Amino acid sequence: MSDQPSTDHWNEREWLAFLLLCAAEADGIEDVREMRLLRVNFGSELIDRMRDHYQGMRPEARTALLRDTLPMRLRERPAREKVQRLLRQVVMADGDYRPEEQALVHRISQWLRGEP
Repeated sequence: MSDQPSTDHWNEREWLAFLLLCAAEADGIEDVREMRLLRVNFGSELIDRMRDHYQGMRPEARTALLRDTLPMRLRERPAREKVQRLLRQVVMADGDYRPEEQALVHRISQWLRGEP
């Protein structure tokens, strides 16, 4: 698998599943509650497919992919607010808001504001 797969063919649901999977995996712990939340909302097949993409990429490639696609995918304020709400739901599903998760949510907020 390419280190920076093209996501141009991903629909909004696929892209969102990947983003939220990145958030769930940010702390390096695969929590059953986080994964259950993703599977209930997106289906096991989609989450498994996005997980394959996630695992096939280096961390810096995942970061670049999110940084580069967030502004394009989330142009409207309601969409940005929805995604931020979903991010918080996923990272808090295990009852713990770890520093790695906090850092990712913070970076995503910065990218949405157009900050580097």
